[in-house]
Amino acid sequence: MGEIKFDEENHTAMTESLNTVKSKLADVTKKIKELQSEFNGNFEGEAATALDSALSQLKKETDDCTNNWEKVIESADNIATSLKNADNAAKSTIDNGSTLSGR
Repeated sequence: MGEIKFDEENHTAMTESLNTVKSKLADVTKKIKELQSEFNGNFEGEAATALDSALSQLKKETDDCTNNWEKVIESADNIATSLKNADNAAKSTIDNGSTLSGR
């Protein structure tokens, strides 16, 4: 029979890694905004407009990636909660079974 076991240490390590990626995505978004501000304030013309458009698209894609990454983190937490609940339910079932058979 399979065993339901939640490893808090592994989950914590995974969550830290996921949050590190999220933080790096936030850094990328910040840098893109800085580049846009710098170019918008200092350059004009078609090339500047094209670059601004490309940076806007890159920022949108980075924002989408960040949103998706947040869903990954949320899903990981939901899975952890489900595993903990299943583990507790299994323990309760076993404990109740032991109590009943001990009568």
